[in-house]
Amino acid sequence: IMGAHTYGNPKLKNSLIPYTWTSRAITIFNNEYYKSMTGQDRWFIDDNQCRRVGDAFGQKPKTRWLAHTRKMTKRGGPVFWIKQNHVCPSIYGNPDFWSPEDKGCIKDAGPGQQCRPDAHKGSWGPPRTINQTDGNPHWGCERWRLIIGRDEVALNCELGLYLDFKVTDGVPHGCRGLEHFAEQMASDDHRPVWSEFPGAKFGMLEQPECKKQMLAEPPGSTPTSTIMDEYANNQTLWIDDYTMAHEKMIRNGYDSLHYAPDIHTNLVCPPPTLWTREKITCYKQQTTQGPAFMLGNRFPRLNGKVYQYNPVTQVFDFGAKTGAANQLWRLSLDGKQLINEMTSQPLTVWGVNSFRFDTDNNGNIIMVNPADNKVIDCHNARNSGKPCIMWWRHGRRNQQFYKISA
Repeated sequence: IMGAHTYGNPKLKNSLIPYTWTSRAITIFNNEYYKSMTGQDRWFIDDNQCRRVGDAFGQKPKTRWLAHTRKMTKRGGPVFWIKQNHVCPSIYGNPDFWSPEDKGCIKDAGPGQQCRPDAHKGSWGPPRTINQTDGNPHWGCERWRLIIGRDEVALNCELGLYLDFKVTDGVPHGCRGLEHFAEQMASDDHRPVWSEFPGAKFGMLEQPECKKQMLAEPPGSTPTSTIMDEYANNQTLWIDDYTMAHEKMIRNGYDSLHYAPDIHTNLVCPPPTLWTREKITCYKQQTTQGPAFMLGNRFPRLNGKVYQYNPVTQVFDFGAKTGAANQLWRLSLDGKQLINEMTSQPLTVWGVNSFRFDTDNNGNIIMVNPADNKVIDCHNARNSGKPCIMWWRHGRRNQQFYKISA
């Protein structure tokens, strides 16, 4: 059941745990969680196009887990684990985060390389070859890096199913690299605490040297670490077991459950986008009513343009009025959706597709999401090819729509 953390992310204000469970895959329900927990080689992805960053030769990079606390409580916790990849500087990420050294590493990359390779282990000479190891994984072009702002994290109770360490009063111990946590968490020093080996130089962080977890229930059965390896390597095995565990959980305490009416036939649930965490509304595919029409917006920079489905980019944006099918709309039979004539699919903005259509004092249409009262706002659409967004209602022109006869 822990596999639910392959989806979504923790909230700092609720748990004091930041970041995400699976980096850019927080909207994908798969076994990526187990691949991360078990320390498999995994791509470093930190841009909206999900482009892969690897080592100097573009290979899938090594990963490691670090124990960490920011000492947000009086007891110095909470402790969580944070993932690093052994990679080049992110060639697809924000250049503002590149140091002068990073820029040189990217500039000096050879043909087919993502950055300049570091020297081979045991030497400070020429760059390593593809089959040689990095001489110092802590420094150089190829080094241990965090996905800034999208760092992958794990809880003690999760990683403890794979690694054998102990936790007493919130303090991890029992492995080399965790010896200092008890003393530093109890001190008045507010600096964060990271796993590192005794006597290590400043900045030389390390994954604690923990053995695999051999806990088995019942005793003598398959250890939890082995099960996690199996789930990491076989997605079907995981989802089959997860489904049974989830259904058992929601049945717990009830002895008179019966099947609910079918609501899934013809139900469509659009996947959320990478760049928004807005609520997603599912909908039933419906027939339409009334004549087709076009839709304009009062924002001056959208004058002469109409709301449309862009078949090239596959987004809803504004284009010069032509009256083509991708610019025509009809109201759904329940009066809550705008159905595009080209696609027969509803207008969807940040995952929202069912609206309440309010009218202001001047007869303009305001399209409202009933779930949170945010409205479609097209200020962003002033730039060619950019979609509208959902935003708080203020009633200005970029939130005002009007019908145009087809």
